[in-house]
Amino acid sequence: QAPRGHERHRCSDRSRYEGLGDAGGQFRGCCQGRRRAASTWTGDGRGSAAAGGAGKVNGGVSMDFHDVVSSRRSIRAYKPDPVDGAALQRVLEAGRLAPTAANRQPFVIYVISGDARERLRSAYGRDWCWEAPVVLLVCARLDRAWTRGDGKCFADVDAAIVMDHMILAAAAEGLGT
Repeated sequence: QAPRGHERHRCSDRSRYEGLGDAGGQFRGCCQGRRRAASTWTGDGRGSAAAGGAGKVNGGVSMDFHDVVSSRRSIRAYKPDPVDGAALQRVLEAGRLAPTAANRQPFVIYVISGDARERLRSAYGRDWCWEAPVVLLVCARLDRAWTRGDGKCFADVDAAIVMDHMILAAAAEGLGT
């Protein structure tokens, strides 16, 4: 049984997108920030998150977690090819399932594509960042983050964990990050 405050929860409500570019917009978790207990993916080669090992397949070959971690590289030149919508959903789902302090999930993920990328270029001046067909922007919500008794707010740690989950999921999908 899960400790109090960490109850297992299943929700049929799928996250929705709004606004920001061609590929959608804002991603939020379901049911007031609670996440589903486990992600059991079907037999289409993506493995089972609950089984603790296999990730998305690339060309029909399942990638082990350690293979994903050891083969991931930082990419600074992106292909203009569109990102598959199903792959993007799986990457976003990995972010949604990321653990956060006290399960507060104090983050919003923005999916930025198309003309929206150009409008945000002034926020970060490196061209390589905005040449990617899709940019995922994680914003921490300080008002929703857990704060330790000594005043340390964990919004930055939570956002970093969310990003790391999505980066590894993208690598398992064969997407550059």
